[in-house]
Amino acid sequence: MVYLTGDTHGELDRFKDGELRRAGKGDLVVVLGDFGFVWDGSKAEQKNLDWLRKRPYTILFLDGSHENYDLLEQYPTEERFGGLVQPLGGNVYHVCRGSVLELEGKKYLCFGGAESPDKEEREAHVNW
Repeated sequence: MVYLTGDTHGELDRFKDGELRRAGKGDLVVVLGDFGFVWDGSKAEQKNLDWLRKRPYTILFLDGSHENYDLLEQYPTEERFGGLVQPLGGNVYHVCRGSVLELEGKKYLCFGGAESPDKEEREAHVNW
């Protein structure tokens, strides 16, 4: 099954509560922007990513208006699911903009990104 969600903002509870508790092996969870688990590279963040990597399902995320693009650029790219992704280890993948993924026989155009509504309050390469 393909689950669609968004705006997880680095909050593990989004994966521990609700419908995602039912997701299992072979399922795909697609986060439609503002994933938030690649933000500052801290030990706490790495611990959260490690927890996500151990889920029985695959996590794909599109970038949103609140992502650390500098950190995301450091990951290599590969073709998978019919499009270009960046593996973050285990079962977690960032979907590159413009990729067309084929998931369970259906095609999904993934274009990601957005203009941040709080851009004026942020500093490039620091918190934007």
